[in-house]
Amino acid sequence: MATEVDDELAEVHRILAPVLGDRARASVAPVAPPSNAAATRLAEIDRLVALFARRVEAFTPTRALVTPGTGRRGAPLEMPEPPDIPASRADVDIDDLHLREMPPLPEGVTFEPPPLPTKQRPRPRGTAIMPALPADSKTARLLYEDILWLVSINDWKAAMVSIERILVGVRFEGTLREFFEFNEVKLLNLFESFLGKFTRVPRRRPRTMENAMPDGYERAEKVHAVLELVDGERSLQEILRQSHYTPLETCSALNQARRCNVIEITTPGAEDEEE
Repeated sequence: MATEVDDELAEVHRILAPVLGDRARASVAPVAPPSNAAATRLAEIDRLVALFARRVEAFTPTRALVTPGTGRRGAPLEMPEPPDIPASRADVDIDDLHLREMPPLPEGVTFEPPPLPTKQRPRPRGTAIMPALPADSKTARLLYEDILWLVSINDWKAAMVSIERILVGVRFEGTLREFFEFNEVKLLNLFESFLGKFTRVPRRRPRTMENAMPDGYERAEKVHAVLELVDGERSLQEILRQSHYTPLETCSALNQARRCNVIEITTPGAEDEEE
C-alpha cells in the first residue's frame, strides 16, 4: 500500500510532467508506483492540467498592440468625414477677410476718439454732521501730549499739525481752552505765516481725484461750518469775523483745507497764487 509521501510524489509528478518534459519527469518519479485509487485521482488531475494548458495556449491578451489604423481585432477603422461648412449668406470668403478694407467714411464725417473721462469724485451726499470729540477723549489726550512735548522743545512749527487736528476735531473746552487762549497770539502769527495776510481771499478748488479727501472730511462739524463761508468773495478777515468758532479754530480749519488742496488763497487784484 502506498504511503502518503508516495501519494504526494505521484501528484507532483502528474502535475509537473506536461511542463517539465521527459528529463525532468524522470528526476521527480516516485520510488514505487502509486495505488489504483491514487492513480485514478492523478488521472483526473492530468485531465485538468491538460484542460488548463489548452486554455493557456488559446489565450490572447486584451491589451495586445494593434497596428495603427486598425481596430482592436485588426479590423480597419472608419474615419468620419468632416462636417460640411455652409457658405456665408453674404457669399464672403472667410480666408480673404483680412484683405478687405473698411469702406471710407462719408464726406463731412470725421472720426475722433472719445474724450477721456475726467477724474472727478462725487461730493459726499447727505447733511449728517459729525460732532467734535470731547476734550477728555483718548484722541484729544494723545494729541495734547504730543503738542506739549513739541512746545517744550520750542518746536512750534512741528506742533502745528497736531494743533490743527485738535482744534478742528476736538471741542474747545477745559484744559485745551486754557492752553490755546494763553498761546493765542503766538499761534495766530504762525497761522498768518502759512495763510498769508488776512486780506487775501480763499477759493474752493475743483474736486478731483488728486485733491479728494475722505467723504467724512467735509462733514466734520468745524470744517463744514468754515467751508460754508468760503465763497471766493469773503476775505480771511471776514471769515474770521463771521465764523461761529474762535479765530484759532477757524484758522486751523482753513489751513488744513489749504494743505489738502481743498482751497486756494489768492490776493485780490493779482494773479492767483498759492502760498
